[in-house]
Amino acid sequence: MTLAEKIRYLREVEGSLRGLDRPMTQVELVQGIRSELGKSISQSYV
Repeated sequence: MTLAEKIRYLREVEGSLRGLDRPMTQVELVQGIRSELGKSISQSYV
C-alpha cells in the first residue's frame, strides 16, 4: 500500500466516522488536523 493509498483511506474512514457519508476533502482534513491537534499540515501533503 502506497502513502497516497493510506491517505485516501484515512480520508474515507474519517468522513465515515464524522457522519459525512463520503470521504473528507483535503481541505476538511487539513482543517480537522489544525483544530484537533493545534498544528497545521500543508494541503499538498494530503
